Amino acid sequence: MTDATDITDEQRIAYSQLTQCTPSYEGASMNYKRELHNIYNGEADSLAARELSLLQARSAHAIRNNGYAKTALKKWTTNANAIKVVWKDAKGKKHKIMQTYWDEFCKNPSADGFGDMDVLQGVSNASIFTQGNSYIRKLIIRQGNSNVVPLKLQLIPAFLHQTYYGNISSTNPDEIVRYGIAFKNSIPVKYYFGKSLLETPYGAGSYLPPVEVPASEIIHTFIREEPSQWIGIPLLSSVLISLYELDELLEATVAKQKAAQAISMIVENANNAANMLPVGTPVYYKDTTSETGEKIVFKAKGGNVQYTNKGESVKWFQGGDIGANFSVLVESELRRVAATLDLAYHELTGDTSGLNYSSLIGLSILSRNRLEYLHNFLFIPLRERPITDAFKELAIIYNKKCATAIPSFQLPKWRGTDDLKDAQSDILEL
Repeated sequence: MTDATDITDEQRIAYSQLTQCTPSYEGASMNYKRELHNIYNGEADSLAARELSLLQARSAHAIRNNGYAKTALKKWTTNANAIKVVWKDAKGKKHKIMQTYWDEFCKNPSADGFGDMDVLQGVSNASIFTQGNSYIRKLIIRQGNSNVVPLKLQLIPAFLHQTYYGNISSTNPDEIVRYGIAFKNSIPVKYYFGKSLLETPYGAGSYLPPVEVPASEIIHTFIREEPSQWIGIPLLSSVLISLYELDELLEATVAKQKAAQAISMIVENANNAANMLPVGTPVYYKDTTSETGEKIVFKAKGGNVQYTNKGESVKWFQGGDIGANFSVLVESELRRVAATLDLAYHELTGDTSGLNYSSLIGLSILSRNRLEYLHNFLFIPLRERPITDAFKELAIIYNKKCATAIPSFQLPKWRGTDDLKDAQSDILEL
């Protein structure tokens, strides 16, 4: 592998083009219907690498500025919760030595010292929701680390993954770099990340060569939806348009209601002397955005009197709205957004009207099935088990008795709508 700093001018140009936020992504642009000519078919990662930077920026922006997106993130991470690990021996009994080491590690597992294992999992879950990917680097740090097992975990911001990075010549013919990942026999061997602002002095330049990190040190968690996919997509991607359009619809409704409160009079008079009447504050402005050039547009304000010229007349026109269907439309769109984000409608909006105990139980069962799927087929095999495997590998070095320890993963406790009734139903079932 050639040095990562050996970058050609063509790659620099490609980088600058890919990092510019353009409205070319059809699923995140408000005018996406006019961007269909940009759609093309290809591998999942080819499409993701083309669109990921803009998708991540749009998703993060929506979460910061859209109440529904922010609520969805909080509910999703709250429901995902944290997975506990209990170490047992071959007989199924608690492995005291390994459990002691693990509890010590879980109190402060992050390389930056922020929070315990539950906090780390929560941040990782939020990264999957917002950025589509979670990157955790396994480090062995002994300096300043009083734990017996010196394992530390470093959460890498997902946007630092240089998915544009590829087509690097290699001395190994079996190795190829695509989407910021070096593959050998279709298996990742290296990841390429950009340097964070904490590591880069201000004003160091717009382009910095990526940092090579062995794939054996990276725990990459994402939702794979297509074969050979190695880049995750933000969960908000498929509902960004709905969120944008809902915002525009609500803004237009509020603006229309405000305009309805303003009362103006327009007086038509055939007498030229009317032009000499004082108007007061200017009531017109120049519209320079018109396709036909500048034009004078009268601006109605409450309490203003606007006089027309001789021979001119004014006809009022008021566009119709969706009337009684407004609330139905908003509700149906929000239900679709909630379903896409693995949430119930009442979780996203807080609206529990029309729901009784049985309905809440049914919705809870549906949500629980999805969450258990995510835990068993995403979080545990892709994130928790690699962490426990790395921890056990190091623990054996310090105590050979840890070789018999087996991790048991405990899913978060599921809180029902009525814990008493749930417990009674469990007893009756038994």
